[in-house]
Amino acid sequence: MTGLKIVETLPEGMDALWVTLDDELTRLIHLKTLRSDSRFSSLQFPRLALQARITPDGQFVRWPGGEVMTVEMVQKASPGNHLCDLLALVPSKNRYRPVLPLLWGADPVLHAYLDVRPEMSLRTNLGLKEQEWQRMIQKTAGVPRELVIARVSDLYLLLSGLFPSGSLPMLVRQTWPIIKRRSGISSVETIAECITAGRYDLIEYPLARLLVGQSSEMEDVWRVLESNGETPECPAATGINAGRQAGR
Repeated sequence: MTGLKIVETLPEGMDALWVTLDDELTRLIHLKTLRSDSRFSSLQFPRLALQARITPDGQFVRWPGGEVMTVEMVQKASPGNHLCDLLALVPSKNRYRPVLPLLWGADPVLHAYLDVRPEMSLRTNLGLKEQEWQRMIQKTAGVPRELVIARVSDLYLLLSGLFPSGSLPMLVRQTWPIIKRRSGISSVETIAECITAGRYDLIEYPLARLLVGQSSEMEDVWRVLESNGETPECPAATGINAGRQAGR
């Protein structure tokens, strides 16, 4: 027994899980390694894999097929671990926001401030309809709403760092072939559809690559973003350098 407890799990795309312990740290665990173990056979079905539940004593993550991940496994997760492959270790307050380190480290800074934008401002600036916004909230019902809004805000900052803000309502309706390749879902082809489906991961990685290119200093961020879905061909860089990481 470690004395620690699991207090929260949140899905990340179709292949990872944010697992928070009561040590105020959150681990992003790659589920692909668990699937390769015969003891976790039902996790081969991605939608089943994301139906993780915490046991009342906080010592296990349990799946509908009976598989369990112990708090010790989570605590000992490390990059490349044969069972619990650690993609990221972040303060719990920064969980569910994989592009946040990139936004902090962007040079020049994308905006004068990186506070989470108000909900109405985001919906208006992205040109999303009320029905689409509510559909997104429903799709992400298992995630605290403030984290959903923070993640959309980060995505908005990425977009507005690449394109004129006034063009975003039109841009999010454009078909992006890279989204379809990553999702494998014919009904998800635009940024608006990614947001509505709660699949922010499908567009964050290619947008991040567009923003800063192949910065070796952002290797950890790339590993997190790239882990969700298939790895696309890297889009051309814009020349903006992410040479410094903020020590936050």
